[in-house]
Amino acid sequence: MLMKRLSSTALFAVCLVAAVAAALSAVAPASASTSYRYDNDLRWWVHNSLEIATYTETHGKTIPRPVEVRCYADRLAFDLAAYRRGIYPSPIAYYAGGNTIHMRAKTCADAHDFVAGTYTARTVGAFTTLLHEALHRQGFVNERRTEAYAVAAMRAAGQFVQYIVYLDNGADADLAWDAAEPTGDKVQRIAFDRANLMLARSYHITWSEVMAAKARGWAARLGL
Repeated sequence: MLMKRLSSTALFAVCLVAAVAAALSAVAPASASTSYRYDNDLRWWVHNSLEIATYTETHGKTIPRPVEVRCYADRLAFDLAAYRRGIYPSPIAYYAGGNTIHMRAKTCADAHDFVAGTYTARTVGAFTTLLHEALHRQGFVNERRTEAYAVAAMRAAGQFVQYIVYLDNGADADLAWDAAEPTGDKVQRIAFDRANLMLARSYHITWSEVMAAKARGWAARLGL
């Protein structure tokens, strides 16, 4: 779970909104619509991206622990759920145990744009966040290290997405994977730049850390 530092005024405002939302929810009717849904499409992309990222020169395939992606209906639903767990101000996503990743609606939408083949700072950032929280699910604890491995895994994610795009466009399967490699490199660089732009300075990572993480692989780092 990563976020920028907020001013005391902003923090007070967020806490106040969360408190009011909690009070309102206490009297909400039992028939209120579901505030979230589980996104099996993003789950599939996360699972496969992490699995591919385990392949290195010194490590073979590791099957990631199952990850459920919970996409909330709107900002209020997400903030309220986070507040109930004692998380405030709420981030754009978080992992709070079990096998579920909690994601804002907009972050889920941006992640969907990424897996559809749109590679911008916004979409790449969203999927990096998804992988970051998924790595917490695998066993990573330290935030800075988790971010380094998430950015490293984005190379596999970017190459995989572009590979599927090529296949959907009728490309030869034997050629498409290698052809998608430059996209993986591009996505990883975008993820790195985005991470250091958005994160608090204490969480900034170096390119050498990302390259070391990519060479080792997240599964090897956890001894899996």
